[in-house]
Amino acid sequence: MFSFFRHLGESVEWLLNLIGVVGYFWMLRTFLVARRRYNRRRCLLEVSPSAGSVAVAVGVGIHIENDVRMYLREHFVGKRDETDLPLVTSYYRPGLIPAGEMRTIAREIIADLNNLRLNTAISDIHLFYGGPCILGIVLGSVLGNWVPVHLYARDLEKGSYEYALTIDGTLLKGGD
Repeated sequence: MFSFFRHLGESVEWLLNLIGVVGYFWMLRTFLVARRRYNRRRCLLEVSPSAGSVAVAVGVGIHIENDVRMYLREHFVGKRDETDLPLVTSYYRPGLIPAGEMRTIAREIIADLNNLRLNTAISDIHLFYGGPCILGIVLGSVLGNWVPVHLYARDLEKGSYEYALTIDGTLLKGGD
């Protein structure tokens, strides 16, 4: 009789351990699902256009304006089938660019951005860029901490743009 109760006690102990492990994994799963939903929501809010949001397309050696307009129509459609995110400036320089012309091109892009800065009330920029990396670095230094800049990278396999990251003071200072 005593062995029956001992065996019953071991079975109950095993059952309680099993319930504890299942509960732990259930809570872990719930936490991971909630974290994934939070991160998705944060990313969606991060790239949602607000009043003063503008899109800028810069193509050096590659024409990207049509692709950018298509992306804006697909992802930022407003109430009247118009995009909520206007493409306010587009720079295009065709062909292979020799190294000696990089400075001239950089100055043209900087002049366009300065004109945009002076004539438009901008809260943030959605930047679409296609061209040499060195000009991308120059463009990034010009924009600096002026306003948050949402960068979009071209997916060559899909032939479209995807949101990459936002450059603002928190990224540069190492914050979240």
